[in-house]
Amino acid sequence: MLVRPFRDKYTIHLMGCDQYALGSLVDTHPEFSRLFNFKTISIGELHEADSEITLIFAPDEHESRQLIKEILHLKPLKATYLLHQCAIDDSLKSLLCDAVRNGLVPVNINIQESLDKKLQGAEIDEDRLPRIIHEYYLESAWSRGEKLGSTPALRPWEELDDGYKDANRSQADSILLKTEIIGLGIDQNTSLQSNSKAFNIQSVSEKLAFIEHDRWSVNRIMKGWKFGEQRDDSRKLHPDLIPFEKLSEAVIDKDRSAVGSIPLLLSFDGKRCAPVINARIVSVYDPRLASQKFARTVGAMVLSEFESNVLYFEVNASSENDVLWGNRLLDAGFNVCVGNSGISAGNHSDAGYGDALFVLLSHQNLSLPGPQAPDVIHLEIVSSAKIKVTASQFEGSGIEAENG
Repeated sequence: MLVRPFRDKYTIHLMGCDQYALGSLVDTHPEFSRLFNFKTISIGELHEADSEITLIFAPDEHESRQLIKEILHLKPLKATYLLHQCAIDDSLKSLLCDAVRNGLVPVNINIQESLDKKLQGAEIDEDRLPRIIHEYYLESAWSRGEKLGSTPALRPWEELDDGYKDANRSQADSILLKTEIIGLGIDQNTSLQSNSKAFNIQSVSEKLAFIEHDRWSVNRIMKGWKFGEQRDDSRKLHPDLIPFEKLSEAVIDKDRSAVGSIPLLLSFDGKRCAPVINARIVSVYDPRLASQKFARTVGAMVLSEFESNVLYFEVNASSENDVLWGNRLLDAGFNVCVGNSGISAGNHSDAGYGDALFVLLSHQNLSLPGPQAPDVIHLEIVSSAKIKVTASQFEGSGIEAENG
């Protein structure tokens, strides 16, 4: 969600959170009220509520089950998230799968569980991109004639205050959001697109600069900063906490520089950004019969025709075959997203369907559907020897792919 700090506040509706808890939240974090209007609602008011986002709190397993069962009787939902912290057994997973098909997005907020999962995996340098961003900022400041060490922000990463480190982390996190808004994606599978054309981000730099200023402003507001004619770090006052159109050209140039450097910063991190294309999967061929080699062949075939784009394979959450195919392609290293428009719940014979759907959702940054892009590719997997791809730019059929 893109927050606009100098325009009408976003309305966020809360379920499972009483007025006392809401009051405590606002008292503890008064800066929230500068950005959002919070309202508590009941389940009967879900469809009448006019809000950008709805958060449903389910503190325990019993509450989760009850809420999901009631939600399944409603019309499909929009921008509704179930925040829970309970372990998910097979029966709850089945309920959640049905709820996903009705538009509900489950979010496990058990922080300790998330940390444990990270610790079990390979060591990851989560500050790699934030450090790259900060080093680029230092070089840019030096080129403008600013003296390193002259402000708290102009220091090496190791000497930075935690607040400035968090600001760099926020900027790194926002790159995905900014690129998605303008129809771009970030591709981590760069080895398959080494000959791709670089995207000219300057063509959308003004729109991205606008978004970047709002992001920076929200980050400052959430940390208690306010507008002041003169910058005063001790009092948390800043003259640039104003709408984008009122900024000086020199300040706007800093925002342009920040967004114009996105392709370069991503390349330092082994990634790239490019326009997104969704390939919608329609499969009549049972993915359980397909080898991993065949899945790689399917993905590579489509990818080779659209090298200048970031490709997402989109699967229908209510189709068992599509979801299982999504897992095969994800395992093969391709981007996969879940769509749920115009679908309805159904019976699924495969016990692994729920597990497969949850794997796909966990790779999607809590977004239904995936990156916004035209479905210019229609991918029909007919058999192990026939794949049909149709698109506005390209039509092909009858690929011979050995399933062995």
